[in-house]
Amino acid sequence: MRDQRIKCNTHGVSFPAIACRHLREAGLSSPAVYVGWVQAEFDPNNREPGDLMAWCNECDKTYESGGGWNEDNEISAGFRVVCEQCFHELFSAQQQLRS
Repeated sequence: MRDQRIKCNTHGVSFPAIACRHLREAGLSSPAVYVGWVQAEFDPNNREPGDLMAWCNECDKTYESGGGWNEDNEISAGFRVVCEQCFHELFSAQQQLRS
């Protein structure tokens, strides 16, 4: 992967990942809320910035009904860059809540 790192206020310098606003909000809420987890496929041996990407079940329904990502459903998903460690923490929280 090209060395395009970001600065996270919590974890310091890290590789970027992308998460929808619902995942980010669920990860910040107390108590945490289950919103589901759908992760884009990527080749871990040939990573590019932005390959690590996830969205919630609600965004997945919008994705499917729109035939993929488009300008409208990307806006409603509210995708933002998060650091890779934050991404993995969001994933862990959703996995624990799912159990």
